[in-house]
Amino acid sequence: MRLKNALPLLPAIFFLLLPAIAPSLANPLASPPALTLTNQDNGKTIAVTSGKTLQITLPENPTTGFTWAILNQPDKHLQLLESTYQADQPQRMGSGGQRQFTFLAKQPGQFLLTLRYRRPWEPAAQFAQEFTLTINVKK
Repeated sequence: MRLKNALPLLPAIFFLLLPAIAPSLANPLASPPALTLTNQDNGKTIAVTSGKTLQITLPENPTTGFTWAILNQPDKHLQLLESTYQADQPQRMGSGGQRQFTFLAKQPGQFLLTLRYRRPWEPAAQFAQEFTLTINVKK
């Protein structure tokens, strides 16, 4: 008898617990990245599993007009999920911070990702720094 009375409550309980059980199912940013890369990884070849995220964090100072821009991004292999800027603390006039790119590895394949530190109003061939990464997305 008691079980019969509890059955109508099961769907409600399931939907209340679902966000706590599987927070990363709906949002790949909810789980930690598979790889975290920095300026030290410039020029390297890395491997990442399809469905995992990778994060690239680079120093940036937008007060000088320079920002990191993605030069080439093979959309079928890699999806940009987020690009954020975090200012250094304490914030001072003219001080910089960190640009963080978060990508989702999609289809298997190998390709070159290139980021350039440049002023957007200057010709594309003019840049202060380049970050390249050969990425091998595996199944």
